[in-house]
Amino acid sequence: GAVKLTRRRALVTGGGVVAGVGAGVTRGPRGVDRPARDCGTPGVLPPASDWVVRPGTLRSRFVDTTVGYVIARPPGPTRADAPSPVVICLPGRGATAAEWIENLRLADYAAQVAVQPGATPVALAAIDGGESYWHRRQSGEDRLTMLMQEFLPLLALRGLGVDAADRAIAGWSMGGYGALLAAIRAPGTFGAASVVSPALWTSPEDTAAGAFDEADDYRRNDVFARAAGLAGTPLRIDCGTSDPFIDATRAFAARLPTPATLTFAPGCHHGDYWRAVAPNQLRWIAGRLTR
Repeated sequence: GAVKLTRRRALVTGGGVVAGVGAGVTRGPRGVDRPARDCGTPGVLPPASDWVVRPGTLRSRFVDTTVGYVIARPPGPTRADAPSPVVICLPGRGATAAEWIENLRLADYAAQVAVQPGATPVALAAIDGGESYWHRRQSGEDRLTMLMQEFLPLLALRGLGVDAADRAIAGWSMGGYGALLAAIRAPGTFGAASVVSPALWTSPEDTAAGAFDEADDYRRNDVFARAAGLAGTPLRIDCGTSDPFIDATRAFAARLPTPATLTFAPGCHHGDYWRAVAPNQLRWIAGRLTR
């Protein structure tokens, strides 16, 4: 049944970078501390909505542990013969789907977008990201294949994102890298992609511990070298100008085959910034899905 999640104002972390509200430093991709700069204005928290938040679990052939997911959608009857658009949400490193939806208030922001004139409600479907960075690892874990071969069909059975034009992918930090890799590896699968503060590195030497098995693993899954695969996929990128990934994000944007919607504004690598951009992010996604 539906579960009402307790709304904790917990710190959201991701991408191997931890920056708390009011923290004095942020740790960059090379592990070098730098003084915190302008983290911008925290997002205005939305009122609690009546959206239905349903958690579930997935037993995957590609992940040894049980994988949690959350589907959030407007209240009312759900009809299998009336498919609805969905945003697939990939959390930051180590965060669960439930934590991400709850801590960023994504269902409540989506509810605000849904009531705007001419808007069509867009459901959210988040899935646990673990720490393996959305590509096949030496351990055998392969969350990207889990996403494509197991989670997408599960959502389709629930009437969500049945067609590519009704399916967007969004990711934050590590999940931002994962969303880019998914859109590159499976062109035509997503009607839009949106990434916020993506955890990107321009060389294998700069990567965070545990993000890749070795330099060849980085090269096999290098989104910079494969950016041309995003041609034809509408893409939005948001990143704070005080985020330790801002330089790599700008470099990635310069590689894109077609222009993306880019928003580089004051902000750091934490939940305050992610909540601040959430309304425009969800509004942009909703405007690119068909129903």
